[in-house]
This record gives sequence, structure tokens and C-alpha cells, in this order.
Amino acid sequence: MIIISEIELLINEIRQVSPLITDDELSEFISGVEIHNIPIKTIYINSGEIQNSIGYVTNGLIRAYYIDDKGKEINVAFIKKGFIAGHYSAFANQKPSKYFFETIEDSLIIGIPYYHLYKCCEKFHTIEHFYCMMLRRELCHKQERIDSFIFDNAETRYMNFLKSNPDLNNRITVTMLSSYLGIERQTLTRIRKKILYDHNDTNVSL
Repeated sequence: MIIISEIELLINEIRQVSPLITDDELSEFISGVEIHNIPIKTIYINSGEIQNSIGYVTNGLIRAYYIDDKGKEINVAFIKKGFIAGHYSAFANQKPSKYFFETIEDSLIIGIPYYHLYKCCEKFHTIEHFYCMMLRRELCHKQERIDSFIFDNAETRYMNFLKSNPDLNNRITVTMLSSYLGIERQTLTRIRKKILYDHNDTNVSL
């Protein structure tokens, strides 16, 4: 039996995005989801695996990564509370994921099964609208990430990451973050030291 308090975050977001949703529609949608408590450093989705469900994170932190031809892990996303864990295009087309999804912290994930989601989307415009808004947010995030690699230097990418994710700075390692930002670990360390020095120098000047 699903305890409503465990999925309150998802319920609230659905109501915010689709305020016209009825209690009956919401109840039917929620009746088909699954709750997963996943320990730290556990693979949630394997590369090459077809995702039977997509995960809404209500607690914890997940990273998405792939392994390049040199055997190096390349991080492409950090999924926190209130965001979706899954390879969207692979999920939508029921094709194998190209990425691994691994918990960085103990995580609570609400799994939304593929067939249940699409059945509800066909039946309820409100659920379809919610799903479309989740896809739109993901698309915008990916486009912003692409733009950052084209137009921003390493320091700007790091500063923008901190601005957008102030809650993640002490939750991921420098190695993970440098991989995500597309820079060497030593380069990121220098950038962090420079920013700290500039900050301290400014305080002294004041």
C-alpha cells in the first residue's frame, strides 16, 4: 500500500502543473506507481537496459553517466529531489538506455511504469500535460548544457552550475563535477582556489 506522505512531492507538482486535475484522475494515476528505496552507490538503471519505468526522485541524489572508449566515467547529469531519473528518449521509444543511473546518496524514487504512464496520458489530458511539461523541462536543461559547452569557458560553466545548484556543491565529488563540466580535475581545483582567493581578497578590500 502506498503511503500518500511518501509521494506528496509528486502529487503537489502534478497539481501545480495541471491544476485542473481531478481527485479521481490523480488517484488513478497514483495507484499505478511504485516506491523504491535505493541505497547509496546502487545502479538504478543500467546502460543497455530497457526502462520499464521512469523515476521521480523524492529524496536523495542520482548521477547519470556513460563510459567512454578509454574506460572513463563521464557524468552527464545529477538528478536531485523533484526531478526525473531516466533516459527520456530511450524510455519513450522503449529502447535500451545509453546511460547508467547510480545513486550518490540513499534515494527514494517513485517509479512510473511505461504502460501505466501512457495509458493515463491517453485517458487524462491533465496527466499528458504534466508529462509534456516534464519533457519540456528536460529539453530546456539539455539545450542549456549544450549552449554552455559552446559559448562558456570552464570558470563560467562552474559558476553557472553553483548558481543553479547551490545545494549540490558539497554533495558531489570534485572528480564527478569536473567530468560533468567537461574539464580536468586539476583545472577545476585551480578554478575553485581562484574563486576562493578572489572572494577573500574582496572581503579584505572591504
